[in-house]
Amino acid sequence: MLRTILIPALALSVLAGCSVDAFTYTINRYGEVKGVRVRLGCNDAYEVFDRKESNSLVVVTNGINEAVISSCSGVAAMPRAARMRRIAELYLDESAGRPECRVTGENPISEFHTEFNYRCQETRAPRKEVRRRS
Repeated sequence: MLRTILIPALALSVLAGCSVDAFTYTINRYGEVKGVRVRLGCNDAYEVFDRKESNSLVVVTNGINEAVISSCSGVAAMPRAARMRRIAELYLDESAGRPECRVTGENPISEFHTEFNYRCQETRAPRKEVRRRS
């Protein structure tokens, strides 16, 4: 049973431009995390998998997405590394609702997978104003 799942998954990862090592790393590290779809523009779609407990996430694209983007202009036409970083920033700011988080590092895992580290500032509750009685 496991063999019937792993062989097609492995074949798909190779065809998608993802090395076996990158595929294994991504599955082992982010396999339990639910993906969130983030769009930059021009009918593109990226998947973001976030491991909040380790302040890291991976942004995933694919060959079809890259082909669609090749005909785009504006932000979507940026180089892949810049787009992947922008997706990570958009995810943290808008999709995850954590605008206090900033990307601190990146590690290209494969042509279509980039892992990002991030740091979040602690949000403090607003101080209550204390009025003194005169």
